[in-house]
Amino acid sequence: MTLRHLKIFIQVCTHNSFSKAAEELDMSQPAVSAAIKELEQYYDVRLFDRINHRIYITESGQSLLSYAKCIISDFNAAFLNIKHISQQSILKIGCNISYGCTLLPGIIESFSKKYPDIQVHSTIANSKSIEQKLLNNELDLAIVDNLNISPSFKCKLIARENMIMVCGSGYYETMIKNNSHVELSEQKYLMREKGSGTRDSVDELFENINVVPIISMESTSNSALINSAIHKLGIAILPETYVQTYLASGQLLKLDIENAEFLRHYFLIYHQSRYLSTSMQCFIHQFG
Repeated sequence: MTLRHLKIFIQVCTHNSFSKAAEELDMSQPAVSAAIKELEQYYDVRLFDRINHRIYITESGQSLLSYAKCIISDFNAAFLNIKHISQQSILKIGCNISYGCTLLPGIIESFSKKYPDIQVHSTIANSKSIEQKLLNNELDLAIVDNLNISPSFKCKLIARENMIMVCGSGYYETMIKNNSHVELSEQKYLMREKGSGTRDSVDELFENINVVPIISMESTSNSALINSAIHKLGIAILPETYVQTYLASGQLLKLDIENAEFLRHYFLIYHQSRYLSTSMQCFIHQFG
């Protein structure tokens, strides 16, 4: 097995076609097919199923693809470092939406002042999306709040944060005076989308207190949830740091629910097979 085999394999997966991969690589289709066959013989697995003149990557193929992308990326990184152009390196950071909107900008600012030669490119999305990008080797490091971290990642706990229930002023005065789990089950909730770490944490809390929430809105935008809560469309559950301004202004009210603690954990993660470049090590070191 050589880097050539892996590069051919990646192109076949990218285009989902032997002929298109051959065209992209300026090779003949038989040569591409032979390279894939050699890989399958080497690992003694089937990498693609061939059905009705189409190819479908197998579970073994998906696993190899993840490693192949890491190997090629590390090879390219080594080449750049050996050629002494690491000062032009780009550190690709992914981050979940809540942390990315509040804490990440300050962290990147501090990092860039300390390491001005390292260019940082950040991607903000929900935790599930960020984890997938990390698996696809599209990111170097990521910060997520998902409780179901893939076993393919190494992780480091970097922060904890309280989330709170908030509603618009005057939305439900009775609940503030007499908040019970029965009343909680009767309310309308403004929730983050499935796949976000915030949603995972909230779903787990409701399950622990045996409440099935009535969900009236799902959104990838915390701002949309806040504005909807202000307009009395339901109750939102969001990071406390994210809504402090609205609480101070009186636009939102905090609901203190007895025996219901919303605590979220943030993790810095990276693929366990990934070589830690100097840039990655410098960023990780910021968190102790």
